Amino acid sequence: MNQKFILAFILLVALSNPYDHFNIIVSPDPLIPGQNATFSVSGTLKQDITNNGVLIIEFQNQYFVPVGVDPTTSVPQTTAGNQFNVIFELKVPPNLPSSYNILAMIENGDVPIGCAIAQVN
Repeated sequence: MNQKFILAFILLVALSNPYDHFNIIVSPDPLIPGQNATFSVSGTLKQDITNNGVLIIEFQNQYFVPVGVDPTTSVPQTTAGNQFNVIFELKVPPNLPSSYNILAMIENGDVPIGCAIAQVN
């Protein structure tokens, strides 16, 4: 069965400093453990993405425990208010359970500036 899903995003809040959210489309849908997948990431953030901006994708089990390694890729330097686009190809962990979470973060160095999370059951 061919499922279609665009990751549902929630805004993560750290006290009074919420992270911006962004869009992710994955292919194939659904993801296949141990196979390659393409993450198309785009959005407009309220903060600049600096020349050391990175996108981190973390797969987690249903209890939010990381599964496998966290692949990263650079994000092009983008001025706040302008749209960024990244296409990131990575290998899905072979031990990905049937219910899992995907956490995506954009960071400037070690400072998070954008976040998206999806639960897949």
